[in-house]
Amino acid sequence: MAARLALGKPTVSAAVDALCRRALLTRVVAADDQRAVALSLTVSGWSLLNRVEDQMVARIRSLSARTPDPQTLIESLAWMGGAIDEAHAERIAAG
Repeated sequence: MAARLALGKPTVSAAVDALCRRALLTRVVAADDQRAVALSLTVSGWSLLNRVEDQMVARIRSLSARTPDPQTLIESLAWMGGAIDEAHAERIAAG
């Protein structure tokens, strides 16, 4: 997960610990590998994620409405997201 987020392992561990303490995330040791854990959002975690995503979308729509071409801006953001994902995958593949 740390590599995917481009963060250090201690940072990710601290964030996971905090989310678990807030009952937003559960951590379960993998049955086939005691060193690995599976992370899952709790019902509260999913609820918070949905609320935050809804607020983020509303804010982006509100801001884009202030531009000359809101639809093109939204499309450009989607393209940028794809470009970021592609660049990240290339960086991971390169080691």
